[in-house]
Amino acid sequence: MLDVAFDAVLDWQASRCDWRSTYGASILGIPDVYSGVPGVITPAGALLCRKCGTIDTPIKGPGSASGVHTARALCRHCGGFICWLSTKTPAEDSARRARARWYAKPSERQLAYLKILGYAGPTPTSSAQASDLIEQQKTLKGWS
Repeated sequence: MLDVAFDAVLDWQASRCDWRSTYGASILGIPDVYSGVPGVITPAGALLCRKCGTIDTPIKGPGSASGVHTARALCRHCGGFICWLSTKTPAEDSARRARARWYAKPSERQLAYLKILGYAGPTPTSSAQASDLIEQQKTLKGWS
């Protein structure tokens, strides 16, 4: 069952891991065949190996010892590590990030930007709250 899902995860990982692939093509259901290099067509899910420079579909290797990562993408040619593979879908990944932003403290840059925008209310308690306040202030000033 994991091998069947591996192909779908690999297509999504290609858009996240490889700086040459077209971002988001596989998420939209469009085959990701253009590697970003003019005149070079690669198969869907192909990733760049930084060790040997080959662009090819990787093989699945074992996950991390701690169990955080289910599998890793390895180069078919030299066996070099390319990237970690996740079993989570892009929607699950973005939902996890959004939840984490509610628990993270606002950054100093966010607080400084709120001062620049003229915000004089209570200090935000989370990064997401600070982002929302920044968007509100920008809208009030007509900057967005």
